Amino acid sequence: MDPSGHLILLQKVTECVERLNRARLIRYNKTTEQVYSTDMGRIASNYYINVETMASFMSNLKPHT
Repeated sequence: MDPSGHLILLQKVTECVERLNRARLIRYNKTTEQVYSTDMGRIASNYYINVETMASFMSNLKPHT
């Protein structure tokens, strides 16, 4: 039992970090546990755009050629 809730909090934070990493809004290195923001992640943060909207937007982006 975890009376302080630390394990639950750690699980939730880990889920969020992995979700943002899959959406390419952050880069997460599991080995070192370092988290880096991406340009798209900063845009989402600055304009309060949620993960689902950014994922949809990014899936429709085409590489610049």
